[in-house]
Amino acid sequence: MKKYSSFRMFIEYILIAVSIYFIFSLAISLIGGYSYREILCHPAQQIAIVFIYWWPPIFRMCDMEKHNKLITKE
Repeated sequence: MKKYSSFRMFIEYILIAVSIYFIFSLAISLIGGYSYREILCHPAQQIAIVFIYWWPPIFRMCDMEKHNKLITKE
């Protein structure tokens, strides 16, 4: 098994964060009855980035780092 490169970890972090941004925005627009575009462009998204969107990819990064440590021990 190969170690994950820092670039791959960065790309996965960005992809997961953007995916969560779109999925949560879609859920909010469906629940609240707002237009999806209105939710995506709302100024409150900046606050959501700080409190919601940045941390879920961290769990994947921890898994990748654990994998890298296991590979280096062998």
